[in-house]
Amino acid sequence: MSSRVGLILLCLLAPGVPVGDPIKLDVLGISGTDDRQISDSRSFPWSAIGRLNITTGGFCTATVIGPRRVLTAAHCLWNRRTANWYPPCALHFLSAYRRGEYAVHALVSEIQVVSGFKAGQLDPGADWAVVTLDRDVSKQTGIVELGDLAPGGSVELIQAGYSRDRPHVLTVDRSCTRTGRSRSGDYITHDCDATFGDSGSPVLTRGDDGYRLVGMHVAVRRQGRKVNGIAVTSKAFADWIGTHPVTGPAGGVKACGLEWLPGPAGLEQG
Repeated sequence: MSSRVGLILLCLLAPGVPVGDPIKLDVLGISGTDDRQISDSRSFPWSAIGRLNITTGGFCTATVIGPRRVLTAAHCLWNRRTANWYPPCALHFLSAYRRGEYAVHALVSEIQVVSGFKAGQLDPGADWAVVTLDRDVSKQTGIVELGDLAPGGSVELIQAGYSRDRPHVLTVDRSCTRTGRSRSGDYITHDCDATFGDSGSPVLTRGDDGYRLVGMHVAVRRQGRKVNGIAVTSKAFADWIGTHPVTGPAGGVKACGLEWLPGPAGLEQG
């Protein structure tokens, strides 16, 4: 793939994010027909997808991938104003969120970011993080299992997330495909309708064994007038998740509000 591209990270952390002038879209990342549909967020697998809210405002999408674990984009956890990580106590996970109501609310006890992620450097294959919740929510939400993508050819995909222009409902694009892949296979391009707020949203396939999370949307690739979504693939994080057990404490976590802890408290690199 050409390196002469622009990647736009799509975590919703602040209003008025500059997106440049060459492309004029009503909503960045939505081109042509808007194929997003409002989903019944209480049914699986949508029940396992939620909003990861930040105390000071803003959110990303996250998915339950284990009894106390959710997957999201690493850049969502970086506070650009302070040039530091948000502490775990500043984060709240709401599963099946819909117009102010939700099925489960959980606090965060630990954040784990891959060591290859560097804030300010756009590397889609390293833009993932595992967030440990203060309790097991899987009985209410279900768990979305990880799956693999075939190495070549077009693949039908499903993407679901909380978008900036529809922040209070889960929307699903069931009619998108993979449009390309990196040489290493750690990220793909896709034509799913995803925009700000959708960072961290799962990219799924559906087969005889049900839904599988094969990637996670993290950014938009802009090349000339062409726009494609970018998703880190499960290849990038599956082995790490399988070899790193949950270590954060269960229960006893309190929200810290605006009282930020000094340094990357609770952050484990690696």
